Amino acid sequence: LKLTLTAIGPDQTFAMLCLAVGFAAVLAFFMMAAQNEAHFKQVSQVFQSKVGRFLKADDICSNSGESCSETQCCASRFENCFQRSAGFHFCSSSCSPQEWDCKEPFAHPLALARQTEKWPDVVAICGAGTALVDPMAFEEKYNGKCQNFCTAAGKAINEPLMFAVLGPQYGEVHGCRGDKEDSYKGAVCECSIPDRL
Repeated sequence: LKLTLTAIGPDQTFAMLCLAVGFAAVLAFFMMAAQNEAHFKQVSQVFQSKVGRFLKADDICSNSGESCSETQCCASRFENCFQRSAGFHFCSSSCSPQEWDCKEPFAHPLALARQTEKWPDVVAICGAGTALVDPMAFEEKYNGKCQNFCTAAGKAINEPLMFAVLGPQYGEVHGCRGDKEDSYKGAVCECSIPDRL
C-alpha cells in the first residue's frame, strides 16, 4: 500500500478546520442531549401543561368563587387564585388582607417575590404586585403618589429598589373593586422589583 502526501493549500486547511469544528459541535450537542434527556422531558411536560392551561382554561381552571387548590388556576383572566388560609384557595378578582392570607402560591416565582400580602395600608390585593391602597393613607402618607407607596412597600419586604409601574388609577375604573364596600375608592398601585416580572 503506497501513501502519497500532497501539499494542502490554505483554502483546503480552512475547509478542513471548519469541518472539524462543525463535527465537534454536532457531537457535543448529541452528548448533551443524551445527558439531559430527562431534563428535556420534564421541561416539555411543564410547557405542555402551561400551554394546555392557557388554551383550555375554561375546561380545567376554576370558576369565580370556586376552590383552585387542585386546578391552581382561574378560568377568568381577571381573577387570581388567592389563599384564604393554608390549604384553602379560591378564585377572586381581589383579596382583603384583613380577612385572608392573600398569598398567591401558584403564581410565577418572580411575581411571588413582590410579597404583596405584606405591603402596608392595603385595602385589597388585585394580584401579585398590584394593590388598592387605602385612600386616606394614599393622600396623607404617600402624597398621592404610587412611587412613594411602592418605596414603602419595598421597605416592608426588604426590597429597597421597589418602584412604581402603574398608578394611580382608581379601583372602580381599573377593574379591582376590592372585597369591602367602598374599597374601590382606594388607589391602584402596581409595584415591581428590577429584573422581576
